[in-house]
Amino acid sequence: MVMTGGGGGGLQQCVVPYSLALRQQGHDILAVLLEKSPFVPVLRQAGIDVVTTRIPRKPLPLTWIQSRQIASVAKSFGAEIAVTFASKGLPPTWMALKGKIPVITHCGSTTAKTMIRLKASDGIIVTSDTMQNLALERGFQPDRVWLCPNFLADDPLPVIECHHSPHRIGSLGRLVPRKGFDVLINACGVLKRRGVHLHLSIGGTGPSQPELEKLVHDLGVDVDFLGWLDGAGKARLFSEIDVFAYASRNEPFGLIYLEAMQAGLPVATTQTIGADYIFEAGQTATMAPIGDAEALADAIYANLSDPVAAADRARRAGQVYVEKFHISATAPVLDEIVSNARNS
Repeated sequence: MVMTGGGGGGLQQCVVPYSLALRQQGHDILAVLLEKSPFVPVLRQAGIDVVTTRIPRKPLPLTWIQSRQIASVAKSFGAEIAVTFASKGLPPTWMALKGKIPVITHCGSTTAKTMIRLKASDGIIVTSDTMQNLALERGFQPDRVWLCPNFLADDPLPVIECHHSPHRIGSLGRLVPRKGFDVLINACGVLKRRGVHLHLSIGGTGPSQPELEKLVHDLGVDVDFLGWLDGAGKARLFSEIDVFAYASRNEPFGLIYLEAMQAGLPVATTQTIGADYIFEAGQTATMAPIGDAEALADAIYANLSDPVAAADRARRAGQVYVEKFHISATAPVLDEIVSNARNS
């Protein structure tokens, strides 16, 4: 497993369930991560062998240095296949191991520019049918495109019913325009004008925070910014809110959706590629068009105004989580992909 990107986003986080799933299927796992990755202690606590690197993955001269370390540890470990995580692992691994062992990669984007860069690999793991179709349209060989949705290893928690007064809404993500936190804050402004009292907690950091804080001030809505949250911080936030709301403008999958489902929370979200793949509108989540604050306000309020229906949706979402997005469902799929890639 090679994930040498920094930060704690969904793509970076995938190295954890991937490692656990393949170990569960009987594979020996060695994970190569950036030294400061928040997932190094998580993997080590789970009993996964981890090698860390201080060398960042870019610019190019550093990629070459990092590749030499990867080549060395792969040889010592006796690696038979390398699984990487898009641009945050493929370039140095390809430089180190191309032609020696199969190098496959998880794909974390639907943009043409990013996907085409992954053609150097021996195959890509896509996370939705939409992403699979895009890969084929962009010239990837059908027998080198494998579908395995993202997944988590945690069992689902009991469903949380809305009970706070004022209502408590939560959201998580990097504070950048793509994540749509301005839309979510505007939706809170819409609800305030309708006489709905609520508090919004946002976990995450990013360059858009000053603009978002100004928007909060201008609208006079009740919002607090919690900063980056580790696993324990996420769990605490999930236990303290009534609804998880997500306003992303572009989400190829959205591991955070699975985290909210696993936590037993009702979900209100925009209709991203990932949300459309994971949820059924009205049945497992309430949904709104991307960028539409009024519609998102409606989607949030549908959960607050009828907590019984919201709990029913969360319960159905939890069932879907177990059937499609839990390690027990996906580990055999990932095992088959790795075995086929290794033997081809």
